[in-house]
Amino acid sequence: MSDTIERWHRAAANKDAAALNDLLAEEATFHSPVVHTPQVGKAITRKYLAAAFEVLNGEQFRYVREIIGERDAMPTNRPRRIAKPQCASASLWQGGRSAV
Repeated sequence: MSDTIERWHRAAANKDAAALNDLLAEEATFHSPVVHTPQVGKAITRKYLAAAFEVLNGEQFRYVREIIGERDAMPTNRPRRIAKPQCASASLWQGGRSAV
């Protein structure tokens, strides 16, 4: 999983949405407090994460922690001027192994 997380951080830091193609499983699911319902599938998950690369990698947000499980990972970010954290997660596993 550590290689997966390292690849994720490189893609996010470089705003490299194309790298998501190799990172996401076909059945990837995106969860967000903003979207309210799980978004299922690689294509839609890629769109949300590509947009997040642009919005959440700026000066207005910062990562505060990440939760890493056996089959998924969740970065938690927070607006710099708002105290309540906002979370988004995507299941990044494919065929029982990490796809990130």
